[in-house]
Amino acid sequence: MSPPAQIPDYAILPITLPPTPLVGAATHYLYLRKHAPKQPAPDDPRSLFVVNVPVDAQTAHFRALFSTIDGGRVEKVIFEGEASSTFSIGKRKRGREDEDEDGGKVWDRQLRQSGSTAVVVFVDKSSRDLTIKAARNFSKKSPVWGAGISEDVNIPALGISRMLPPPSCSHFHSLSH
Repeated sequence: MSPPAQIPDYAILPITLPPTPLVGAATHYLYLRKHAPKQPAPDDPRSLFVVNVPVDAQTAHFRALFSTIDGGRVEKVIFEGEASSTFSIGKRKRGREDEDEDGGKVWDRQLRQSGSTAVVVFVDKSSRDLTIKAARNFSKKSPVWGAGISEDVNIPALGISRMLPPPSCSHFHSLSH
């Protein structure tokens, strides 16, 4: 697959989305640029605007991804639609698609809209600049989305795997044979 057309001011970082039981691995493209909103905020000089965020994105994904490409250290990630005291990257919706009629959560973790955006705030400006440079010059095999996330970070699984008991469970083991 050929990479998408270049977009002025954006670095394009291909990532590999891991395979699922229904779909094989796929290449996904993140578009990155320095964050430059119409209304400046104090963290803008150390922030990166990311377009085409994967639907399962969590802060840990960005930390692991940028570490894999030898980028800088991430302080926090503000996803589209989330409130922040320093950023506004989307209007907050009144109702959420991941809630049932009673307001209970259907999913174990937040899912994003396809193609959504995020602002990644780094510990300093040099970390942001290092990440942009690393993304522009990255020529190795596309990093796998979610690879390198620390075992200490608890990110609930998606799909049917979240309903199954862990493989070490003896009941599950006896049912699978």
